[in-house]
Amino acid sequence: MKKKWLLWWGCVLLVMGSLAGAVATLDRRAYAVRGWENATDTLALPYRLPLAGVNVDLAQYSPDELSTQLDRIVSAGFTWVRQPFLWQDIEPEQGGYTWALYDAVVAAVGDYPPLPTGCRAGWDSTLGAPPSGS
Repeated sequence: MKKKWLLWWGCVLLVMGSLAGAVATLDRRAYAVRGWENATDTLALPYRLPLAGVNVDLAQYSPDELSTQLDRIVSAGFTWVRQPFLWQDIEPEQGGYTWALYDAVVAAVGDYPPLPTGCRAGWDSTLGAPPSGS
């Protein structure tokens, strides 16, 4: 009977040790992959883009309404916006590009320092990707 209890407790300790090792491994992986820093170890923390942002379609507004909407976005505490650029608006007919709509949006967002101006390349076929070869 004593051997069964000893075996049972040995298995319990083995499982607990395995769980502790798995947690430690996952923590180290998260640190290495995501760049997590322990604020108690160093004050040299990496810069991270604030998470408060909003998906918008600013192209639908007139210049006056656009300014009002951007004021509302900034006053709500958002620090970035994601604006879709629809290919069917940029190239309404093959070979004819019209950037005026999106140039106005990018210029207006550029007037608001809390909102970074940048672009992420990529196409979503549901939003009208450019034809192959374009």
